[in-house]
Amino acid sequence: MLKQRKSSQEQQPLTFHGLADAFGLESLMTYDERQVPLLLMRTHVYRYRHCMYFQARLDKTLFKRVNALMKKDACAEALNLLKAEAEIINIPQEFLDSWELIPDQRLDPFKGWGIEVDYPNVTIYYTILLDTKKADPSQSEVLPIKWNGSSGRTRTCIPKRRDNRHRL
Repeated sequence: MLKQRKSSQEQQPLTFHGLADAFGLESLMTYDERQVPLLLMRTHVYRYRHCMYFQARLDKTLFKRVNALMKKDACAEALNLLKAEAEIINIPQEFLDSWELIPDQRLDPFKGWGIEVDYPNVTIYYTILLDTKKADPSQSEVLPIKWNGSSGRTRTCIPKRRDNRHRL
């Protein structure tokens, strides 16, 4: 039995676009002109970690390999594979310097310069005014807030009043 050849449509590279930053490949999707303004807006919001927009041509096998790495949360490896094997067709001029630097987690100013810190359980004490209309320090109370830090990630805690009612 003869093997059927794949259609030329499957072998043709497709155009994709996405975002990459200091942590690697953030997103990769088939090119849609309507998404470009939103993606560019995101790059400007996260520019502090060298977030950048790009367009590339990938065949289906390369796309599957990159996608498999992203599913394993190996975004840095996915970006390195994309940079090595894909045909990059468009990187806006303002992002060219970042393309050379990423992926490198040390570029994110909020990551702790690449040092993983595992915080122990911490009790943070601070003062909350119970009656904000009077704004009298004698009406304030020190409330403990439990914070379970893990791998340097902050968890937001909402303080509760002593009577367990939330106060905003």
